[in-house]
Amino acid sequence: MLFHREPHLSRARLDRGTEPPIWNTPAFAASLVRSGDRVVTSGCGAAPLEFLAALSARRDLEAVYVSHATAWGPLPHLAEAARPTHLRFEAYFLPATARSLHRAGEVDHIPLTFAQMETMYDCGSLLADVVAVTCSPPDEDGICSLGPFVSYLPAAIRRARLVIGECSRQWPRTGDAARVHVSTFDHLIEVSRRPFTSAPTAANSEAAQIARHVIELVPDGATIQIGRGAIPNAVARGLADRRDLGVHSEMISDWVVDLTEAGVLTGSRKTNYRGRIVTSFMDGTDRLYQFADGNEALCMLPIYEVNDPFRVGEERNFIAINSAVEVDLGGQINAESIGGNLISGSGGLLDFALGAGRSRGGKFIIAMSSTAKGGRLSRIVASIPPGGTVTVPRSLTHYVITEHGIADLRGCTLKERARRLIAIADPCYRDELGRAAAGAGTQDAK
Repeated sequence: MLFHREPHLSRARLDRGTEPPIWNTPAFAASLVRSGDRVVTSGCGAAPLEFLAALSARRDLEAVYVSHATAWGPLPHLAEAARPTHLRFEAYFLPATARSLHRAGEVDHIPLTFAQMETMYDCGSLLADVVAVTCSPPDEDGICSLGPFVSYLPAAIRRARLVIGECSRQWPRTGDAARVHVSTFDHLIEVSRRPFTSAPTAANSEAAQIARHVIELVPDGATIQIGRGAIPNAVARGLADRRDLGVHSEMISDWVVDLTEAGVLTGSRKTNYRGRIVTSFMDGTDRLYQFADGNEALCMLPIYEVNDPFRVGEERNFIAINSAVEVDLGGQINAESIGGNLISGSGGLLDFALGAGRSRGGKFIIAMSSTAKGGRLSRIVASIPPGGTVTVPRSLTHYVITEHGIADLRGCTLKERARRLIAIADPCYRDELGRAAAGAGTQDAK
């Protein structure tokens, strides 16, 4: 028997006219949601909080599904103490605030890669009956801006029955795919809020040591994709002496401001969007949002376009720099779960592994500390444990970097992969890993 999900309430918005939206209250907008609806919202620091609060206050609904990627702020549907039972959360990428709820079985996760999302919305595998976003008010041409979060929203909006916008005059205006004509919205809600910020991750000596190894692999003129955290921040600081770097990254953070001000990010050698910083969403401080506001060098695109492996592969010397939970001795990468418990999602990791592998001179880099929990666990492991997740298969893994060095796995046999990975593991675990490799036949016994 074939099981599939019917797009029971959604319809394509191809027949929408140009009637202006109605300015209304959060409660009225929430009153238009029906039981069984899939409500898709913007994520990160751009969640439509007033609408979500009004939706949470309704008690006449059943089984309304709220779907988004990671988000922060006072999210009522993820409030453990008083979470509304009529709202069910389906995460595209699990927020940290939802991890315990997922372990308790109260929220669920949709495994996907971001490059798939347009196709999944278009065919009805992902549903979007209602889309709620935060945006700027319309300008003189009737254009609103989604600001720091575009991501999957354009595809979701095309499929929605109802589109709601929370408009804030404090919202940063970004261009390209972030531009949405006011006629797209059915209802607008006036709010006064800037995007929620997230503090930079504190620097540490281990991250700086790892970053020094990463930087060795980034040539002048490369196009980079980089995440957020102590190691990416350290990498960005170390790139201050490079020339003509470009950015093509699903997300950006404050490091983009630093490297732009240092004259490093010119994008002059990029194949596509030459001279522009390509991204889909932002995660950072208010300094980042001020940088983005009205910045024509910033190109906001849907995440399924940014992460498209074919588009990524068109860039020469594409350097994808990411982290992971653990890597096994064959090179399988787990970036989603710890001890069988989900902590995030696939996100764009597999997309960029594929894309960097297609790029001439491209490199897919996993940069991580060799241990976790204060040295009590090795992050180089004999095998991904039962219940663990393989986010990237071993066939796509290029470089794994720890504070102890660089393991280039391309073209290596399983035995040689194990040898190289053991060499960058913490010294306390090398003998144990060597014995496991020998027992599995992936390393010659000593």
